[in-house]
Amino acid sequence: MWNRTFWFFVAVRIASVFLVTTWFVPDEYWQSLEVAHRLAFGYGHLTWEWAAGMRSYLYPATFAGLYKLLALVGLDSVELLTLLPRILQACLSAYADYRFHVWCRQSKWSTFLLATSWCWFYVGSRTLANTLETSLTMIALSYFPWASECTRFLWPVALSFFVRPTSVIPWVPLCLYHIKKSTHPTWELLLKRYLLIGLLTGALCVGVDSYFHGAVVFSSYEFLKYNVLKGVGSFYGEHPWYWYLSAGLPTVLGVSVLPFLAAGYESVRHRKVYKERAILLLSVCFTVLVYSLLAHKEFRFLLPVLPMCLFITADYLARWSRKASSKMIWFTALLILSVNGLMAGYTGLVHQRGTLDVMPYLATTAKDYRDEFNNPANILFLMPCHSTPFYSHVHQNVTMRFLHCEPNLTDQPNYLDEAHQFYANPMGWVRKNLPVHPLSALPTHVVTFDVLEPQLKDFLSIYQEKVSFFHTDYPTERVGGFVKVYERYDPLDWWREEEARTGLVTFCKDLDLALGSGIPEGMITELCGPPGSGKTQFCLQLAVNVQIPQKLGGLQGRAVYLDTNYGFSPQRVQEMAQACHNHCANIALLHKLNPEETLAGFSEATALDNILYSHVTNCTQILEAIAVLQNRLYDGEKVIVTNDVTTRISDVDGGGGERSDVPQIVSALGGSLTHKVNQRIFLGRDESHFDAQSQAPPSYVASIEKGHFLPSVTVAFRIEPAGIRGVNREG
Repeated sequence: MWNRTFWFFVAVRIASVFLVTTWFVPDEYWQSLEVAHRLAFGYGHLTWEWAAGMRSYLYPATFAGLYKLLALVGLDSVELLTLLPRILQACLSAYADYRFHVWCRQSKWSTFLLATSWCWFYVGSRTLANTLETSLTMIALSYFPWASECTRFLWPVALSFFVRPTSVIPWVPLCLYHIKKSTHPTWELLLKRYLLIGLLTGALCVGVDSYFHGAVVFSSYEFLKYNVLKGVGSFYGEHPWYWYLSAGLPTVLGVSVLPFLAAGYESVRHRKVYKERAILLLSVCFTVLVYSLLAHKEFRFLLPVLPMCLFITADYLARWSRKASSKMIWFTALLILSVNGLMAGYTGLVHQRGTLDVMPYLATTAKDYRDEFNNPANILFLMPCHSTPFYSHVHQNVTMRFLHCEPNLTDQPNYLDEAHQFYANPMGWVRKNLPVHPLSALPTHVVTFDVLEPQLKDFLSIYQEKVSFFHTDYPTERVGGFVKVYERYDPLDWWREEEARTGLVTFCKDLDLALGSGIPEGMITELCGPPGSGKTQFCLQLAVNVQIPQKLGGLQGRAVYLDTNYGFSPQRVQEMAQACHNHCANIALLHKLNPEETLAGFSEATALDNILYSHVTNCTQILEAIAVLQNRLYDGEKVIVTNDVTTRISDVDGGGGERSDVPQIVSALGGSLTHKVNQRIFLGRDESHFDAQSQAPPSYVASIEKGHFLPSVTVAFRIEPAGIRGVNREG
C-alpha cells in the first residue's frame, strides 16, 4: 500500500521505542497511560487537571481500549502495558513522517532531516499529547491546499485542537492565508467548512470527555481558562520572554538550526519566489511570539513547528545541493547525522533514565513482596512530584504515595504545595505525615534520590538500601545522580543478621561467649580502664586477631590503630602474631587442612603490614585522622575505642536522693560519649586474686557494662607472653 519510505519510517520509530529509555516530562505518563490504566482497570491516579475538566480523555481512552483488549486475552503484563502504547504512537508518528515526505515532494533531504532529527527521534514514540499534536500537524500540513481548494486538512487540525487547544496557534497564519486565497466566499468557507468540521469534531470530543468526566465538559475551554487566563502554568516554572529564541528553538532543531537560519534569511529576502516557505516561516515566528508571551515555557511546546522548520530547511538544502560539490554535501550530511546522533543517543539512553529503570523493580516488588505480617508492599516516593510513572508501570493495586504539587487554585496566602513543604524540612515532614507506631504502619519501601540521604538518615535508619539506579550526570539540589530504593527492615531479618554476624575473637573464651562470638561487626565497642588495666594489650591482640583467615572462622581483615600515648609496640605485635599463627596452624591440622595453604598471607612477618598505624597527639589530629578514615573504612569495620577512666563524686545517691561520698568510676569522656558507643567494656586488675609473692602473671577482669542484648557480666583474663588468654577457675 505504501512504498519503502513508509516502512523505513516505521522501522526508525519502532527502533526509538527500544532505544529511547529515559524520562522526559511527567505528562508522558500522568496525562495518558496513568489515566488509561484507571479507565481500564479501575485504579490509577488522576491529577488535579482531570478534576478541573481541562484534559481530554480522547488520547488516554485509546490506550484504555488497548489495555482492555490485552486484559481480555490475558496478556495484561506490565511489559506489554508499557510497551504497546509506545508502539502504537510510533506507528502513528511513522505515518505522519510518510505524509511529511509526500508533502516535501519526496525529496531526499526531507527524509534525511526527519529521520536524523534528534528531537523527533527522542519524542516520536512517547505517549505525549504533544507527540500526537505534532503527528496530526504533519498530516494536516501534507493536505494543506497550497494550489487547490481542498479542506481535508481541517479534520486533523480540529482533532488536534480538541486534544490540545494551543495546537491551533501555528494554524492561524495558515488558515488566514487559506481563506484569503480561496475562490469561495469567506462566509461560505467559514460556515460550510471550518464551522461544520469544527462542530462535528467537537461533538465527538465533547461527547467522549463528558462521558468519562460524568458531566458535560468543554475541556478545551477549561484548558485555556486555567493555562492562559489564570496563568496556572507559571506555577510549574517560568522563563524570560526570549527563552524560545535563545534556547528553545535552537535545542529542538539541533545542528539543523544552522541551515534553517540560512533558509529563513533566503525565504524572507525572496519571499515572492519562496512563498510557501515564507508563509511557513511566518507561522513559526507567530507561534514562537505567542508562546514567548506566556510565562511557562517548555521545549515540547515547540514540537508542532518542528515539521515546518524541517520543510523550510529541506527545501533550502535541496536547492543548495544542485550547486554544491559532492564533498560539501557529504560533509553537511555527516555533520547533521553525527551531532544529532550524539544528542539523540545521550538524551535517549543516558540522561534521566533512573526514574524509569526503577519501575520494573518496583513492579516485581509490588507483586511478590510481603512483610512480616503478610501485608503487601507500601511504597513511598520522596522526590519531586511526578518524578516517576505510577500504577501504569506497576500494575498492582498496592498502596503508593508521592508528594503532591497542586497549584494554588483557591488563592491561599503563603501557599506551599506538599513537595515544597517536604523539601523545606524533610525530617519535619516525615515526623508530621508518617506514623511512629506500629512499625508495620510505615512504608515498606522508600524511593528517593541520593541527594536526600544526608537529610533523611534518621528516618532511613530502619531501612536498608536494596538497589540503586543511575539517573543523570548533572544532579541538582532535588534531583540526584542516582535513584535509590530502601526496604524496611524485617525484625526476622534483623535476627538472622545478628545470628549470621561474625565476631572478632579476643582469645578470652569466657568474654567471647559473653559477647556472643567476640567483638561484633558493625558496632562501636569502647574499652575503659585505668592505667595498667590491659587496654593496650587488648587492642594489640585484636589488631592481630582480625587477620585470622576466613577458612578458620576469622575475618581476614586489616586493622587501623590510632595511638595517643606511644603504647603501640611492634615487637609485642610480632610476639602475639607468632603465638596466634601457631594456634591457627594447630586448628588447621585438627580440621585436616594444609596449614601453609590455609595461613598463606598471615604470619609474624606480615602482621605489621596489615596494621595501619598513626600516632596522634591532640584532638585536632584525631579528628583529621577520622575524617581521612571515613573514606577508607568499609561496612563491617571493627572500631575499638580505648578510653581512660576517672572518678566522680555524685551529688545524690542513686536511690534515696541523699548525697553520697562513695566514688563512682566512670569513663573519662562521660556522658558526651555515652550514646555514641554500642557497647562498653571496663577493664581492671582482679585484686581479689592478687598475690604479690606469686610468680603467676596477674589476673584481670573485663566487665560488660553496656551492650545490645548482652547481660552485665564480669569475666577474668590474663595477659601472657602469647597475648590475651582466659583464666581457668577450676577448684
